[in-house]
Order: sequence, then C-alpha cells, then structure tokens
Amino acid sequence: MNKLFKKIFLRETGEFADQLPINEEAELTCFVVEIINFEDLASRLELNILAEIINSFYSKTAAIIMHSGGMVDHFSERCITSFFGMQRKNSVPGRQVVVAAVSLLHTMRAEKFDLKVGIGICRGETFYGSFGSQERAAFTGIGPSVCCARHLAATTPNISLCERFERSIGEVFPPSDFVRCVKHQPLT
Repeated sequence: MNKLFKKIFLRETGEFADQLPINEEAELTCFVVEIINFEDLASRLELNILAEIINSFYSKTAAIIMHSGGMVDHFSERCITSFFGMQRKNSVPGRQVVVAAVSLLHTMRAEKFDLKVGIGICRGETFYGSFGSQERAAFTGIGPSVCCARHLAATTPNISLCERFERSIGEVFPPSDFVRCVKHQPLT
C-alpha cells in the first residue's frame, strides 16, 4: 500500500492503515454530503465568495466526519464522499454515523451562507482501491451502496438513510423533519 496514504491516514485518524480494505471488497457505510443548491449559488455569487463557501463547507464537513470515526474519501465540486467502517473491516458503525449526519445538518443550517445540504447514507459491498492511470490515481470506493448514497444525498435537503443501513445496525430511526428512511436505490 502507498506509504504516503498510510502516513496521512495515521495523522488524520490516529490509527494504522495496515488493516484497511485496500483493493478488495468490504462491507462499508458510504456517507455522502451534497450541496443541493450549488447551481443557484454558482450562478449568483462571485467566484472568490463561492470558493470561500465551498472551502468552509469542506473543512467543517470533514472535521465532523473524521471526529465521528469516518474517513473522507474525496471532495468534488459540490459534495464529499466518505466511508465508515474502514478501520475495522466489516464493523457496523451505526449511531455515530447518524449522530455525525445530524451534527452536520445543524452546523450547515447555522451557517451564514444559504447552504442546503443533503446527506445520503447506505451500507453494502464496496470495492475500495486504487483507480486511475499510471500517471495519476486515487483511492476511492465503488459499488451499489456508493451510487445509492450519492443519489439519496442529491434528492432532498435532509438526512436520507437507505433501508440497508438501517437494517444493518438493527435500529429504526423514526421519521422526523430531517431524517427519513428510504428504499435502496439500485443502479439504473
């Protein structure tokens, strides 16, 4: 495994990366946070203001995810993809994932910027590994649970739990103003 990746993981989490499921399948929880009103913000704000907002969003979101035991996978224009359960293969992180989501939603709603964020959470088989070319590659996860979490994050400005995640932790979260449980979104 890449020595730099190990050093970064140890620095960010305080844990050793040797046990990470790299270049193999593992049962992981995918946690995606997306700015739903990104196009609106991009069309009406100056680019330097938009950049400030996006970097603030990235910083606050990543801090909450890592504090809750998740690993930030990547940042892309309007969203952050992360995984829970990386440190302990096939562990089932449960309540801490929902607590992270609720904390994040409250943090974003308290911001002075008008960010509407959706959070999608799904659990399932994920292939986590190195993808790219010989010149440039990145570690990331792929699979139906990643696609489902991305879809759920993009649909509504609240927390959307996939039924697979809720079943895996053996706890039912009653619907509320900001948490909903939905059917797994298969690949289409």
